[in-house]
Amino acid sequence: KTVATAKEAQAAAASGNKEGCLSAIKQTKQYYKEITGDAAGKPLQDAMKKVKEAQAHCEAGNVHDAAPILGEAVAGMEKVNAGIK
Repeated sequence: KTVATAKEAQAAAASGNKEGCLSAIKQTKQYYKEITGDAAGKPLQDAMKKVKEAQAHCEAGNVHDAAPILGEAVAGMEKVNAGIK
């Protein structure tokens, strides 16, 4: 779920949709709080730092700047997912 909502945020940012980006980031952060386990540790924290960085860009109105940062976050989350399964 976390990867899916991060991808939604990335798509919204790429299309210039500030509200959609912020909404999807909010959901991503909520799902992140539900994730536990050692495998998720630092790599997932690093991905969430990227999500927070992208959120700051969206809030400032630099929505297109958030898209590549969210892309990095998604890539990091997918690596974590691969390690957990």
